[in-house]
Amino acid sequence: MNIRSIPDTEAQISIAEIFLANGKAEQARHHLEILATTAPDSTRVSYYRGVLAGISGTAGAREFFIDALVDPFLAPRAAVRLVELGELHIPAVRNVLEMAAAARTRNPEVYLALTKIYSEDVRQIEEAVRVSRKSPQPVTRPRVSAVDYAPEPPRRHYAQATADHFRYDLFSESETQPQLERFVAPYYPSELAEEKLSGKVIVDVQVTNEGGVGGMWLISAMPDIFGTLATAAIREWKFQRDAAKIRIVLEFLP
Repeated sequence: MNIRSIPDTEAQISIAEIFLANGKAEQARHHLEILATTAPDSTRVSYYRGVLAGISGTAGAREFFIDALVDPFLAPRAAVRLVELGELHIPAVRNVLEMAAAARTRNPEVYLALTKIYSEDVRQIEEAVRVSRKSPQPVTRPRVSAVDYAPEPPRRHYAQATADHFRYDLFSESETQPQLERFVAPYYPSELAEEKLSGKVIVDVQVTNEGGVGGMWLISAMPDIFGTLATAAIREWKFQRDAAKIRIVLEFLP
């Protein structure tokens, strides 16, 4: 029988984890200080050093949890901790939590953290609406067209659909034309609907092999407030599993 012992680093991490779970911060600190020297690049060590910093009230918890966002097992827990610290606007935090939710994690803290992030999105949108309503007249910011730097690639229109208060058109730069399988309607504040305010947003999107939105570039938004509303929804759209860069023209119809 071939019996192997676990590596000393793994043993030290496990011991530190047990001490932290039992509220024995000083005992955990002893092992984590050793690990900081012997395994400085371990994302797992970074996570538990962040937990210790949070318990002790010392600086550095944020940086440790950010390092742990690339850990294959502890990334969702690190993202939850960052949300608890008020770090709601780090893109990687949202991505890690949304991936965990899509995988149907059983950790309820993941869903609670996502709720906090989405609630903050809505709060910012509503605040922007209030500010825009107080403005005596809409301010149009000058935009520099990409044509000034490089010619626009040819695009082919391949899909159009209309939903309640919305219409979208899809354009592709290549022969690959991923169809939209899940449409998430943008948030349309009642104040804007009552004022019969229409809008048009143009966004370039990189569709991944899994059909998700891998990258997004806001080209224009008129009025500006609709840019935030549109991109927050498009991030949740699901396409056919064909990687391609497409352009979305989304119109808000009162």
